[in-house]
Amino acid sequence: MCFGRPGAGLLPFYTPAPKILKNCIDNLLFRLYFRRISQPMTTKSFFILSGQNSIQTKEYMKKPSKKKELMDRLIKEEVVNTVLELIQEDDAITMDAVALRCGVAKGTLYNYFNNKKDLLTYVHNQVILPIKTNCSTLFDAAISPEEKINTFVDRVFAFQQSYPLYFRFIQSQRSAAEALEERMTLTILPLVKVCEAGIAEKKFINVDPYVMAAMVFGTVIGTMESLAHRSEPVQNIENLKKDVHCLLDRLILKEKDK
Repeated sequence: MCFGRPGAGLLPFYTPAPKILKNCIDNLLFRLYFRRISQPMTTKSFFILSGQNSIQTKEYMKKPSKKKELMDRLIKEEVVNTVLELIQEDDAITMDAVALRCGVAKGTLYNYFNNKKDLLTYVHNQVILPIKTNCSTLFDAAISPEEKINTFVDRVFAFQQSYPLYFRFIQSQRSAAEALEERMTLTILPLVKVCEAGIAEKKFINVDPYVMAAMVFGTVIGTMESLAHRSEPVQNIENLKKDVHCLLDRLILKEKDK
């Protein structure tokens, strides 16, 4: 058994000798860490350790419990980045493929995840965590309801441009019940409050706010989900975004505000 990619020159071990095991763990930790800080700002740097240089990391790793904590964190971050890479490359997501790309034994993945579904659930939760935070911040911001909806559209399109295949991938992995629960709590219910405010301020047409919120969600997210099923690829995403903004303005704004 050994840690690392085939041919990477990492230390193999065949017995649980503590010193050899320690050397393998140290090797893996430093390889993952320096791989992280040396990567350019791409999918690979979706999650980055911040505020730690190599000297701080060496000091941090002198404590066994901290060393394990750092290794767990790095491996999980590497798993998330690797799955996102495989999605972008439209490759199959398997435990073998993830382990190979991460540079760890497949058995190591099973120390963290029970199966592929468990791994993908973890990845999805990590991906939507910043989205949840951004949505919460946006919907609570002291700006007009119209600005909130326009910003929501912009952020969805920005995410799509960073991870163009993610919507298609997650559609194929989640049950209808899981998808509905997530979209209700994450987006539609907060949008209901935005629509209620717009209606109360007489900026939006006076219709059921739940109907309006569901329509906004469907117009934006449905557009994203349709990208993978078009007969021809969209050549200009910015123009598509403008069309979504234009349609929403016509549907929800009162005539004088259009």
